[in-house]
Amino acid sequence: MILILDNLRSAHNVGALFRTADGAGVTHIYLVGITPTPAEPSRLYQTLAQKTLAKTALGAERSIPWTSVKSLARLATQLRADGNELVALEEGDGITAIDYREWQPKPGKIPALIVGNEVDGLGGKTLALVD
Repeated sequence: MILILDNLRSAHNVGALFRTADGAGVTHIYLVGITPTPAEPSRLYQTLAQKTLAKTALGAERSIPWTSVKSLARLATQLRADGNELVALEEGDGITAIDYREWQPKPGKIPALIVGNEVDGLGGKTLALVD
């Protein structure tokens, strides 16, 4: 499974998702837009956000490959071309609920789970990209 963090604001949340993803077998994390990123291993000094992320992730930021990207639309196009199924984690009016205990990815597809901003969630443009 691939995890996509779309414009998350909190380094604590990003670190917690790295740690959870490590235990859940996520193979790659994409950090989109303003989402805080881990410090590069060779970096001498770290920002407060990078220190916070590392403290919360407990080393998972070093064990899961990650990529920072600006555009979710471009990433979605690339992932779909690579055979991934884009799935959104969202709630609200007009959204079809799927019981995660019963959901199965499409045969031959690798799920790419998109998690949105802590306050605003996923916007309409993002939801239009998902399968």
